[in-house]
Amino acid sequence: MCEVAVRERPTRRIHWMGSREDVQQRINLTAAESLSVLDSAVAEIVLDNATVGAASFTRMSVVDGINFRKGTVTGAMNFDNVESVEVVTFDRSTAQGPFRFANCIFRKDVSFVAATLAGPLELSDCVFGGKLALDNVTATDSVVFSRSKTERELSLSAGTYTDLILRTLDVGAEVRLQDAFVSGPLVIEDSTFRNVLSLERMQSMAAVEIRDVAFEGPVSFHSGTYAGRIVVSNVDFQREVTFDSAQFHSDVVFRDVRFLGPVSFRGARFADRLEFEHVRFSGPVDLDIEANRVDLVNTTFADQASLVLENADLIMRRCRFAAPATVDSRSACRVRSLTDTDATNLTLAKVSLATCQLSDVYNLDKLRVEAAVFPLAPYRLQFSWRWPWALKRAKRRVVVEEALVRGTAAPSGGWAVFLQDTSAPARRVYANDVARVYRQLRKAREDTKDEPNAGDFYYGEMEMRRRATTRFSAEGLILRLYWLTSGYGLRGSRSVVCLAALILACATLMNRFGFADPHTWSSSLVYVVDAATKLIGASASDRLTGWGVVLHIFVRLGGPILLALAILSVRGRTKR
Repeated sequence: MCEVAVRERPTRRIHWMGSREDVQQRINLTAAESLSVLDSAVAEIVLDNATVGAASFTRMSVVDGINFRKGTVTGAMNFDNVESVEVVTFDRSTAQGPFRFANCIFRKDVSFVAATLAGPLELSDCVFGGKLALDNVTATDSVVFSRSKTERELSLSAGTYTDLILRTLDVGAEVRLQDAFVSGPLVIEDSTFRNVLSLERMQSMAAVEIRDVAFEGPVSFHSGTYAGRIVVSNVDFQREVTFDSAQFHSDVVFRDVRFLGPVSFRGARFADRLEFEHVRFSGPVDLDIEANRVDLVNTTFADQASLVLENADLIMRRCRFAAPATVDSRSACRVRSLTDTDATNLTLAKVSLATCQLSDVYNLDKLRVEAAVFPLAPYRLQFSWRWPWALKRAKRRVVVEEALVRGTAAPSGGWAVFLQDTSAPARRVYANDVARVYRQLRKAREDTKDEPNAGDFYYGEMEMRRRATTRFSAEGLILRLYWLTSGYGLRGSRSVVCLAALILACATLMNRFGFADPHTWSSSLVYVVDAATKLIGASASDRLTGWGVVLHIFVRLGGPILLALAILSVRGRTKR
């Protein structure tokens, strides 16, 4: 075997041009100002503990591998069209200049474990038949992988990187970035990962971009910390994806993404916005997060979904739920919009709908609402029997659209308060539209046998129907009379007051004009009360005048009706 060795003259420049036919040659150096190997085939290159100013290996093959453990390169090191049959090792080496690999083939493992890279590391158009390891690497410049293929594991765990770019890669085994620290941008694009991608406990201090990527194996972002904006676009996740316990300090955007397996966000925290746009979830979704805002735009849930939000504003536009889905709240979750969303299979539990417009929701009658918070109508007073006695506002739940209709007509009224935190509707809202919203909400509550809570929506429906009619139309007069006498069959106190007023007025008129013989007012009152409350057996007295007969008929008709309305209102509020 022929060996080229330089051990005593570190300033020597070596230019080696050997033969591709004699592979018995071995290069063993400890120091050189520069090293250039061109068009050669050697048995082995040994640069362990060597100090090299610059090195270049071009169009060569190495049978027994390349060893550069604990070596130092003060200039550039380039590998171009190099083929290595055995292991290539740069463990604990130091590169002060650029480190480039282009058009290389490595049959076995390539290792940079614990290396220090002051210049950029670039691996382009390379094929790795073994493991590619960059664990515990300290890179103060960019690390770029492009147009390369590795059949086994790619490991960058516990390393410190500035810019990390994975572009046009085909990785056949696991990719690990566990416990890595990336201070600059992290870019993964136009690549295929055929096995596990693990970014557990990774820390990223700048923007993250993942685009045009296919993940064929599981992906884990478990317990990671991300300070910059994250954009994931045109990506296929074909297996399970985990974001559990991850922390995101800026926006996170998923755009044109397809999740084919289960997705989990349990315990994740988002300091700003989480957005899903043109996203399809084909597997189950478990999203239990704290966030400032969650946007779901053109999003489809094909399997069961559970969304538990904390301190978040939820905006859903053009969403579809093919399986049961629940939006729940731990604290202070506000649903801001459900525009063009199909509410079939959707359940809202313990969320606030105080600023959410429902007129553009499809299948609103299929929406299940459990313990959701609706705004309360102003200007409704009732007497409190609890000490201290006072008039208090009646609690009627309303929708934002009613505030839009009433607030537009009377901007200075109490309804204008509801509009301060409500976005302007895409089109003008009319009373008939609001009546339809109330009707569908009422039907949804009645379908769940919740008659008492359906009453508020029925009241709102009738209010909007009354508002939609002209003042002197037959329907308008009937609805106004219905509202005045019983609050649409839901305000029993009105019926009782109207019945008392009817009895007192008729007793007074009966005492003066109803009897042929003189009667006291008390006897007239007893007669009218008997006529108003006795459904069967009461008949007009022979001593009545013509006006008395008319009053008797009026009391006989009005009394039972008002009494029935009072009973029905109590029944409607207590029905289970």
